[in-house]
Amino acid sequence: MPTKPIRLSFQVKVALGSLIAIVLVWSVLAVLSFTATNALIDSTSRKLYAAHANELTLQVQATYEPLVLNTALLSEHRLATANTFAERMQSVPMLMSVLRQAPQTTAILAGYENGDHFMLRMFRNDELRTRLNAPSNAVFAIDHSYGDRRETPFRQFLDADMNLIQQQDLPDYRFDPRTRPWYLSAQKSNGVVSTDPYVFFSSREIGITIAMHSPDKKAVLALDVALSSVSDYLSRQRITENTEVVLRNQNGMVAWSGNASLVMSADTLRQRRLDDIDREPFRSLADGSAPTDWLIHREPMNLVFGDDMEMLIAVPKDEFLVELRQTRNRILFYSFTILALLVPMAWVLSNRLAGPIRELYAAVSKVDKQTFELELPPVRSNDEIGALNRALLAMSEALQHYIVDLEAATVAKQKLESEMEIARRIQMELVPGGGELEKTNNHGEIYAHLIPARAVGGDLYEVLKLADGRYFIAVGDVSGKGMPAALFMSRAVALTKMMAPTAPSAGAFLSRLNDELVKNNESCMFITMLCGFYDAQTGKFQCANAGHNPPVLTKEQSSEFLHLESGSALGVFEDNEFPDQTIALESKQQLFIYTDGITEAFDMEQREFSDERLLAALSDDNVQPSAPEQATSVIRDVEAFAAGAPQSDDITVVVMRRR
Repeated sequence: MPTKPIRLSFQVKVALGSLIAIVLVWSVLAVLSFTATNALIDSTSRKLYAAHANELTLQVQATYEPLVLNTALLSEHRLATANTFAERMQSVPMLMSVLRQAPQTTAILAGYENGDHFMLRMFRNDELRTRLNAPSNAVFAIDHSYGDRRETPFRQFLDADMNLIQQQDLPDYRFDPRTRPWYLSAQKSNGVVSTDPYVFFSSREIGITIAMHSPDKKAVLALDVALSSVSDYLSRQRITENTEVVLRNQNGMVAWSGNASLVMSADTLRQRRLDDIDREPFRSLADGSAPTDWLIHREPMNLVFGDDMEMLIAVPKDEFLVELRQTRNRILFYSFTILALLVPMAWVLSNRLAGPIRELYAAVSKVDKQTFELELPPVRSNDEIGALNRALLAMSEALQHYIVDLEAATVAKQKLESEMEIARRIQMELVPGGGELEKTNNHGEIYAHLIPARAVGGDLYEVLKLADGRYFIAVGDVSGKGMPAALFMSRAVALTKMMAPTAPSAGAFLSRLNDELVKNNESCMFITMLCGFYDAQTGKFQCANAGHNPPVLTKEQSSEFLHLESGSALGVFEDNEFPDQTIALESKQQLFIYTDGITEAFDMEQREFSDERLLAALSDDNVQPSAPEQATSVIRDVEAFAAGAPQSDDITVVVMRRR
């Protein structure tokens, strides 16, 4: 059993409409507020990120640029020209002072063109002492080797006052400074150079080597500089408690705000990469995806020790600008509360608006369905509802008058339709066969069919068999439609039946018919007509044309229009002449005569059937075995083309076919 549709009262609709409007306005304002807040958060975050990146750049420059100056000064120190260990030891006090004043510097190196190597290292933690097997009170370590191996390489451990604590021979020590990147780069440059960040083998820290050759290029002086201070700076500059800040290059992490080591030691030492940290946001960043609960910012960096750096800042969304987010949420909560309070207000307002309309509805629902009399409530306002009340009362009175007039008009319409049907039957009886005629003989067949566009129409056809065995055949189209065209057509049919049997030729017949139709033709109506005398035995059709459509001749292989010489339409000018012409039909040929109701039939998009479609309908593939079937096929094509569009004009076809 089908369910009844839910009916909502006017009050409910007004309340729902008001509520929907309020919700839409609230939603728009909420979206705008949310969007504006997010835009503010995004703008603030970008400014914070840019500020942090700028501060990091300035901090790195302030920390590491003085080391560049120290390296340049060392390249001109006497250490660059010292040839023996004793001579080189004379520079140690000055080198110790440099290490003490620059805590980020872990070692000072000297490499010579003969392969000699000298390095002073300062112990800054016990881990390095343990790795080098140094005494617990050792503060400095000196590594020295000659390129020609005239002495065994050794390492000396010194205390803070430069006193020798212990010396270790290093027979397996193989260190040729001339093969190191910092040495090679310095020799190729005229200034201070720095390496890309890499892992120091001995200290297992990430750092760079700053180097410069001596004036005579026989030595290169260098500083090993750890980047741990950058990590310390990043850890101090966290935006929130759990912010992650990473400085990295193509080899991995250079500095990190976290507390884990940046050096991985498996088979070989390498920098830690993002995918080495199995937690967010590093896991997603390593996969190339965006962490869902983090704000990510990337900033390219151009620092002293490399121009291919990138700084990654990852901030948890729930920690970033917490106060601003809380303020936004409070605004949304307050606005939602106001929205909830507006719901009962909308209901009360809708009730006040719907009350008078309910009274009108009750009165209209009780209307007398025969007389349309209404008992309306009194008018209590001068607004649209009061105007509607008065309009309904006026409409009731007008409907009562209209019902009386409608009853009279209905009776008159029924009478007119009856008279029009009688007129249609009379008109169709004027043409042979009552609108459809078929004649056959030993030589062929003739078929005619008329379909009026209205109850009565203006098309006509005539097929008269004469005493000499010939047929008089005519197809005409009266201008206009409806009753005037039907009356003019009736006059033309009557004159045709009277004059055709005695006419000496088709042209003479059209001339006489034209002269008769011109008489008393004050309405200036006219007829186009193609007519002639057809000898079925010989196939000759002696014809004349009065402005009618060209017929179509169908042969075995093709169909074509026969463009005949033509006079003007009948009923317009007196004393017109119409040239006689002859069409000879061969065996199995047919002549298709029609009115413009065929070619000017319209579809729903007001496109015409057209001459081209008519030729296609009469093409070799569409030739039918009989004249009636041929006519029916064309009419069916026209109806299919119209596809439901109303018939715009009368349709008449006459098909003459020879066997």
